[in-house]
Amino acid sequence: MSRTLDVLLYLDEGGQVRPPTADAAVVAIDILRATSTITTAFMNGARSISPALTPGEALETRDLSPLMLLGGERGGVLIPGFDFGNSPREYTAEAVRGRDIAFTTTNGTRLMRALSESEPLYIGSYLNLSSVCEAVAGAGTDALIACAGTHGAFTLDDALFAGACVSRLRPAFDELTDTALAAMALWEIMGDDVVASTSATWHGRKLIELGFGADIEFCGRIDVTDVRPVLSSGVITLSR
Repeated sequence: MSRTLDVLLYLDEGGQVRPPTADAAVVAIDILRATSTITTAFMNGARSISPALTPGEALETRDLSPLMLLGGERGGVLIPGFDFGNSPREYTAEAVRGRDIAFTTTNGTRLMRALSESEPLYIGSYLNLSSVCEAVAGAGTDALIACAGTHGAFTLDDALFAGACVSRLRPAFDELTDTALAAMALWEIMGDDVVASTSATWHGRKLIELGFGADIEFCGRIDVTDVRPVLSSGVITLSR
């Protein structure tokens, strides 16, 4: 069977995503920082994460299970009353092991919800790059690497990671779309130093201004874990 690898460069304001086929393997990407934070939380023993569109929805989810933790950001910073922001460095084993988390971010959780009917929907980051690519390559279906972008616009940090995925996945696929080829070209040009390239992006510079420069270094580490978070029925858990 011929297999196609596609890349969605950003989620537009309409919030509509159509994978190439109904059974396509899909990877959700928000490198700075939602998918990196989710990966870190599971690496450190979190039990589940429920992505919410808004802080209010996250609070409603927590109200149904009062022992849940609240995590997320708006404008890059901690939401008042939440336990954590969107820095992966906050999600330590001591803080999240065995816990359920209601989680909302400006762009990443919006992408996950837009893709929620896709199964499998993997959560991808540099931290678990090889693990996610292995799953996509082995799925035997078409695949979509979906970037969150920012407020309905292209962001280079997400596209660069998409290119890293395409570069690794290319041998498993018969066809690459033009957006997949473009993402791979970005990776070939800028992928030698992930932290420096990501720091130079608009999103990277914004995080540095907010005092989160260390998060870029944290998120830019490749293959520090083999955990593979998967969204199914509205909840992210580890793939078995």
